[in-house]
Amino acid sequence: MGGLRIAGEDQPVSELGDAEIQKGELGHTKNNFQIDFFGLSFRPGETLRYQYMLEGADSDWSAPSELRTVTYANLKPGSYRFLVRAINSEGLTSERPAMVSFRILSPIWLRWWFITLAILLTVAMAFLFYRYRTARLHEVNAALADAKRAEEELGRAREERINELERVRIRIATDLHDDIGASLTQIAILSEVAQQQNIKGNGGAAAPLKSIALASNELVETMSDIVWAINPQRDHLQDLIHRMRRFASDLFSAKGIVFDFEAPELAPDIPLGPNPRREVFLIFKESLTNIVKHAEATHVQISFGFSRESLMLRISDDGKGFSIQSLSAALFAAEKGGHGVLSMRKRATEMNGQFEITSTPGAGTVVTFELPLENVAIERRTR
Repeated sequence: MGGLRIAGEDQPVSELGDAEIQKGELGHTKNNFQIDFFGLSFRPGETLRYQYMLEGADSDWSAPSELRTVTYANLKPGSYRFLVRAINSEGLTSERPAMVSFRILSPIWLRWWFITLAILLTVAMAFLFYRYRTARLHEVNAALADAKRAEEELGRAREERINELERVRIRIATDLHDDIGASLTQIAILSEVAQQQNIKGNGGAAAPLKSIALASNELVETMSDIVWAINPQRDHLQDLIHRMRRFASDLFSAKGIVFDFEAPELAPDIPLGPNPRREVFLIFKESLTNIVKHAEATHVQISFGFSRESLMLRISDDGKGFSIQSLSAALFAAEKGGHGVLSMRKRATEMNGQFEITSTPGAGTVVTFELPLENVAIERRTR
């Protein structure tokens, strides 16, 4: 052998060459070999050829060749013996081939003792886990059985309560609409007829009749709000948006005020109980009523939206505005039993919402209101 490289590292070889090299055991990364060899002939002009074989990888000698270098890459773990012999021009071979012997060890994780230890450890861990899980399952099953019985009883009671509450709400809504609402509507119609007939007379009863008509119309509107608020079929965000849009259209159209109403066309099916739905609508209604009565506005911008955390309402106008510091106490007080700004703030506070009014004289007014959705969900679940 004239030279030997293992994994790119030169190995010690005699300057005159070695006929036999034994490298013993090598790590699994030492699996790339380059072997150089040569032969001697005492005949002038003789050209030697060589045959080689790697026992453990090759099944027979290679074809004769003048090459004197061979390379083996990525040898698998195992025992090997490289043999090489010279062939002269007469076809005679070396009496004894040169040899390099070595053994490539398997990686630690592929050795039998490591695999055995890993299997034993896995079996032990699986057994311990099985014992732990079995004990825990017995405890959990017993607790779940008790909890399931209690939950079933609670569910039945809750379902009965909800069904009864729904029936009561439907009955109240029907009674209010059919009886009280119909009667008030009749009063309003008769008052207007009496007012028209009185015009033809001396007109002495015109003022009281007009007051009756106005009061009756207000009662009809209030009753409509109550019926809408307690109707369980209106407990969704989309119903609230429709109600707000219709009220704004009726109120501003009568006063010639231009308005924009921005709200999702297809709102998600967010359930709203009667209380938050009613409170949000009353805050919205009072804000628009204040604009008509006090702001002298020509354009109103309404934005109603939502996120995962809250509902958000913003109402701005281009009216005359006012100074917050010098705001009259009458604006905050209730008017005719209605709801003023102080009442709107109180409603927002009771629902853990945020209510704010900002205004500047000559620059309009902005009303913002935000209601956390988690409070709506809690109210819905406790009904």
